[in-house]
Amino acid sequence: MKTEFDQIMKELKIPGEKSIQIFNRVIDCYSESHRHYHNLRHIREMLDCLQSYRAAISDYPMLYISCLYHDIVYDTHASDNEEKSAEFLEKDFTDFLSKEQINTCREFIIGTKTHQFLQNNFDSKIFLDSDLLILGRERNRYIEYMDSIRKEYEWVDRELYKKERAKVMQKFLERERIYFTNEIYTPYEKQARENIRFEIEMYFQK
Repeated sequence: MKTEFDQIMKELKIPGEKSIQIFNRVIDCYSESHRHYHNLRHIREMLDCLQSYRAAISDYPMLYISCLYHDIVYDTHASDNEEKSAEFLEKDFTDFLSKEQINTCREFIIGTKTHQFLQNNFDSKIFLDSDLLILGRERNRYIEYMDSIRKEYEWVDRELYKKERAKVMQKFLERERIYFTNEIYTPYEKQARENIRFEIEMYFQK
């Protein structure tokens, strides 16, 4: 991760000292003890996905730093994590990126709040798809993901959690497509829907 990070920072002309500061912030934030899914593994998996389609991505550095920052603020008691995460990115990069670039990153990050793209282009769509790739993983990995999310919301009453989580996941089933790009839709959509149905059914078993 550090090698690619250094390459992107060099490409964006981020000074060495600032680059180190940013890298340490990312590591520290995603290593917080309350994170069981939204951690460095999630970031690595997103980046692996984005790297696979780098040739089709218009502005990979913007997607890269947006990925690093999209969950940098993660508090399950709050409803403005995405907004605060975008603010962190703007604060760290405002002296090095144009206003247009900052806004692009902000829209990538804010889009993950509802998983609806704000820019109708491949970069926005693959970014959201990479964030939801876990939904289409093999069943054992999906169950691990379910358990990790539950741990992040361990403060929520069990029955209330099941009810509210089922509502959230049902919304994905009601979408015409979970994944926006054909690159992710074709191999992962069917499994994602099967996994979500499996999860919802588990919550209503007697």
